[in-house]
Amino acid sequence: MSSIRIKEIVPLNATLNVLSNGLINVQNTTAATNSTASLKVAGGIAILGSGSGSGLTTPDGLYVAAGAGVNGNLYVGGIVNLQNTTTTTNTSTGSCIIAGGLLIKDKLCFQHAYGSYIKFETSTSRPDITLTNFNQTSAPNGISLNIVNVTSDGTYSSGLRLWSLGTNTAATNQEYIDFSYNPSVSGYSILSKSSGSGVLKPIKLSSTSGITDQISINTNQTVSFNTTQITSLGTTDSTSSSTGSVILSGGLTVQKTVYAKTLTLDGNTEQKLNQQSSTILNNQSTASTIFTMTNSRCFKCIAVVEIQRTSGGSLYETFDIIGYYQNTTGWFLTYKSQGDITGLTLSIVTGTGAVQYTTPSITNFSAATFYYKMYSVYPGVVF
Repeated sequence: MSSIRIKEIVPLNATLNVLSNGLINVQNTTAATNSTASLKVAGGIAILGSGSGSGLTTPDGLYVAAGAGVNGNLYVGGIVNLQNTTTTTNTSTGSCIIAGGLLIKDKLCFQHAYGSYIKFETSTSRPDITLTNFNQTSAPNGISLNIVNVTSDGTYSSGLRLWSLGTNTAATNQEYIDFSYNPSVSGYSILSKSSGSGVLKPIKLSSTSGITDQISINTNQTVSFNTTQITSLGTTDSTSSSTGSVILSGGLTVQKTVYAKTLTLDGNTEQKLNQQSSTILNNQSTASTIFTMTNSRCFKCIAVVEIQRTSGGSLYETFDIIGYYQNTTGWFLTYKSQGDITGLTLSIVTGTGAVQYTTPSITNFSAATFYYKMYSVYPGVVF
């Protein structure tokens, strides 16, 4: 037995055993509190072993079978491995419960037994958060969600990525959709991307479970609408090729009926296919303009004038009008009328193409309207 040096009087009893192999066995079973214990040390304890441990029951340095309380700071230079598997169901359950905050200066990964994990990865240029579901028997090839910094140029434009192939842009084969702020257009963008063996996928939008692709943004730069109606809530009227609530840069194909309150073709206000009208005054002895042909060089118009009277009923006179332009003399107008003879006459200003009217004094006159439809020829334009 090695020697024992005792500087003060220490009573020894059966609760302290010093064994021949140098082990000290304290057999007192007093439970530890902040004031009582079977072994109390006023100073520090240093364990100078060199092992790093291989498991819960073979830690090499210190093994505590019961609970342990540390009231001061705890510094751990090696790996901290928590073996308890208690799951968390609320804010007071789990294998690790922290009452205060948690600071982690490197990556953080939450991994399920089946391979899915949540990873928080931060660097000075690209802070990322990744939620991934790995296939159990293959390389990362499942569903992945990235909340990432989509640029590395210092602009820190945050984005959200949903992956169907690969888990990050370093992967050779990728498929993902990117929701992000795009500095190049100063706006937000939704992009479908792929690389390697990944296949570029269309973007489909739906508001019902029965139809999965009410709006489909396809990979061939087309958009498909699988819906019963498309409604624009804008009320801006169209006065040119760049105004209106819906503007198409290309052509428009309609396979069924088109309804338009007013239809203007190629900016030619004279080429209106819908019925138009103009108010007619009684006893208009000076010619007054109904419409003007500015760009067209010939037109044909059918019209009817309705004259309402306070007694005797309304009058209706139908007109068949042809106008044409000659280079040396200007505009000419011919017409014939049928029905009630109202006394309305028509003429055209040779230099401006203004179609005008005059009326006599009509007895019992109340109101009058000139209704007309017109087809004109506009040189240089094919409708």
